[in-house]
Amino acid sequence: MNNPIPQIPDFQVCRVGSAPVIRQLIDKLGLIDRIDQLSPVKKEDCHVSVGTRIATLIINQLTDRKALYKVEEFYERQDVELLFGPERKASDFNDDALGRALDALHSAGLQEVYIQAVQGIREAVSDLSWDHLHFDTTSLVYTGEAKEEADLVKIVRGYSKDHRPDLPQIKIGMGTTAQGFPIYGEVLD
Repeated sequence: MNNPIPQIPDFQVCRVGSAPVIRQLIDKLGLIDRIDQLSPVKKEDCHVSVGTRIATLIINQLTDRKALYKVEEFYERQDVELLFGPERKASDFNDDALGRALDALHSAGLQEVYIQAVQGIREAVSDLSWDHLHFDTTSLVYTGEAKEEADLVKIVRGYSKDHRPDLPQIKIGMGTTAQGFPIYGEVLD
């Protein structure tokens, strides 16, 4: 008796890794919906929301950290439908689409986006204490040519935590909860 060898259907091997876990955390924080409320996109302009495109960047940066022009290539090796739903494909997350999402995020106001993200953490983590908040700054020496534009941070000389007031610097300020969750961050003159 001659049994035919069954045909194995074509399949694609995908490295799952931590991407689905990160996606679940993004969903628990409600981050996609919060970003979409701040920067809505008309369906005729783009079929993938700004929040979803920002989620792709977060997942990429936390798992494999590719440059913006290589993020699409990163998602060609991921199960995109598992992460972002049916009919989504890696080409939905090309560098042009991601760049437009970053522009939309900037237009929405980065402080407002950050506040919404912190609100998501506050709602998702019920035992997070807001009784004691910690704030601190650090200075960083700036090297390079400073641009003279009104909307940029001013690079100045002044009190330096490195005890080098002769060098140009910027400061970074951060606020955290007592448990260490960042709730505020800003680059300062």
